[in-house]
Amino acid sequence: QRAAHARKMSKLIAQYQDAIRSRIQSRWRKPINEQPNAWCNVYVQQAPGGQVENVVIEECTGDEAFRRSVEEAVWKSDPLPSPPSPELFDRDLRFKFIPRI
Repeated sequence: QRAAHARKMSKLIAQYQDAIRSRIQSRWRKPINEQPNAWCNVYVQQAPGGQVENVVIEECTGDEAFRRSVEEAVWKSDPLPSPPSPELFDRDLRFKFIPRI
């Protein structure tokens, strides 16, 4: 029974992460200078309800315009999607943003 619960929670976490990534991706606008293979590690602090409180680009292979475009996409995604289960909420999120071009 524990294993079944763990599998269910893992699936819900993956769905929640995908929903956040999709929301941010849909609001991302490609900078004028294309950055092939660019990515950023992003830290987001959110309030209950998904309101974005802070965004920090922790590491990024793109130039300053790319970094700003990723940060802006996160802010434009406010509020972030709600988790499928309240117990999955995490105030501190870290993820790798890789644009789908």
